[in-house]
Amino acid sequence: AACCTLSMARSITCFLLLALPIAAMAFAPSALTPMRNMFGAPALALKSDRSTAPLSLTMRQPFIAGNWKMNPTSVDEAIALAKAIGAGKGSSKAQVAIFVPHPFLDACRDDLQAGGVEMGAQSNFYEKKGAYTGATSVSMVKSVGAKHCLVGHSERRTIFNNDDSMINDLMKSVLDEGLYPC
Repeated sequence: AACCTLSMARSITCFLLLALPIAAMAFAPSALTPMRNMFGAPALALKSDRSTAPLSLTMRQPFIAGNWKMNPTSVDEAIALAKAIGAGKGSSKAQVAIFVPHPFLDACRDDLQAGGVEMGAQSNFYEKKGAYTGATSVSMVKSVGAKHCLVGHSERRTIFNNDDSMINDLMKSVLDEGLYPC
């Protein structure tokens, strides 16, 4: 099972690292123009109506994130996956984040950080503390190393009935704690 998890992690990481430029070419090829990046290598840039200089894809750092949802099913599998994703990022300059299930946040933190991968939490409650059985506050996930929090995910809206007001309260809580909402 560990070899399948490792192979799957590498495939997912490679797919995510390639997704941004491919999507730009597929969905808006007329908006791209050839140019050279800061190293002199051929690159693609987005045409800009605001100035004569194109907006280069190489001028922005891509952000690539993946959500494990309710996977894997054990801490050992989560650690193996975190190690594989950390190793799979390699020397990529992209900002990469993985949204880990709460039970595995602490166990995966060091392996993700070692690979230059940021960690995020999948769901949180907007209150800082209190009698909210099963809820996890933003400060709790921050304390174990999360830098990002998913806010307003469609599954949280439809399955758990999170409405706009709840999502707004969570967004405020995430920003107040200094984490990045996604």
